[in-house]
Amino acid sequence: MNKKIIKKFQYSLIFLMSVSLMACEGKTVKNMDNIKIGIVESTVLKAKSTIHWYDEDLQIVDTQTLKYASMGDTFKRPTYEKDDVYFVPGGLQGDGTNREVISINLSDFSVKEYLIDNISLTDVSVSDKYIFVNSNLNFQAHLNRLDRYTETLIEKTYDGTFFESILVFKDKLLVFGNMIQDETETFIYVLDEDFNILETIDMSHYGRGGLSI
Repeated sequence: MNKKIIKKFQYSLIFLMSVSLMACEGKTVKNMDNIKIGIVESTVLKAKSTIHWYDEDLQIVDTQTLKYASMGDTFKRPTYEKDDVYFVPGGLQGDGTNREVISINLSDFSVKEYLIDNISLTDVSVSDKYIFVNSNLNFQAHLNRLDRYTETLIEKTYDGTFFESILVFKDKLLVFGNMIQDETETFIYVLDEDFNILETIDMSHYGRGGLSI
């Protein structure tokens, strides 16, 4: 069975191979040989999300608690890089105050936290070396790049723009957004990994969007 997470509303559905799981609090999930599916239940009301683990007959096997609010989104798919899946927790009441990106390894199911020195984090995309995160604050779009190995963090801002989604494609970063003063003026920025704009593609005749890519 393919390892896959499907996010819908405040739930996330995880299809996985059965191996051991260790969560943030250090509790090991039992009977891992029987687990095939996990559903992440989350809420904006408290910093707690729960993974419900099921066997192939959809019988509950165990549960696991994570210390994050809003680990689910109607419009965004989770991001995968090899055996890791990445989330951007929305924070309490979806206020965007969380500064973390969370990864869950689908081989050993360890949970890792990456600190991004920014708030209102919106989307994440990952390459072999970097974690890219975007946010929108104070009439500016922000892009952050975190080196997964050295933890070096860089940031670049773009005035008057709103970035909805980002996507790593080979050695490029595709950014889907619109101008703040005229939301019908939409675009795709093609950036290199240092955030230099290589190309701007006008998408205005397609309308707004790009929330799930």
